[in-house]
Amino acid sequence: MTYEELTELGETIGTQSKGLSIAGMATLRKKTYLVRSGKQSVGDCAMNENDDECDDEECAVCRCAFEENDDLFVLPRCGHEFHRECLAPWMENNKVCPLCKTEIEEEKEKEKK
Repeated sequence: MTYEELTELGETIGTQSKGLSIAGMATLRKKTYLVRSGKQSVGDCAMNENDDECDDEECAVCRCAFEENDDLFVLPRCGHEFHRECLAPWMENNKVCPLCKTEIEEEKEKEKK
């Protein structure tokens, strides 16, 4: 098939969303980023202010460092954390972690297995 024929076929058939549903987004764990007593606490990684050892100190989508009271989503299978406003557009088109590509399973899918 030519490109034009494939494009026409796609328009005729339509598209299917490959992203996480709104209900699936609602099941993601939410947390607030806090800085306590000179250490940043993000997920399982605690670090000193001058230590660059932890990769979890920034959002992998926007590449900005987490700041006090930022709202984060925590992905269930890999535990990676992202700003809520950064992850939401990604999850509209994808069901995988933007960092490690681990698949995000929705609760309904888990129950069927």
